[in-house]
Amino acid sequence: MRKFLVVAAAFGLLAGSACSDGKKTPESTPARGDGPAAASIKASGTTWAPDDVSVKTDEVVEWVSDGSIVHDLKGDDGVSHKASSTFTVTHKYSKPGTYSYQCTIHAGMTGTVTVS
Repeated sequence: MRKFLVVAAAFGLLAGSACSDGKKTPESTPARGDGPAAASIKASGTTWAPDDVSVKTDEVVEWVSDGSIVHDLKGDDGVSHKASSTFTVTHKYSKPGTYSYQCTIHAGMTGTVTVS
């Protein structure tokens, strides 16, 4: 009986590890924003609304997907979220510049954050 339990446990561990590629996909950026958002961008259909926003250094931008369609978020500043129908991601911008972001699932679903 004991041998059976050891074999069953080993099989369970092997089966569980076969379901994973070992890579972690971040839910959002490590540099999550603190406090209220200075700008909020909503995924609406296959567009971001508004698609271009302006904030000041150390202000927070928020992206929201309401669940109507699956979206992801990829930004050239490191902001990201895996494909999901609902999410809220915040990001604090610490350096001035113009930063692009997009949903890689929907062509043309792009925008910019201008930080002054």
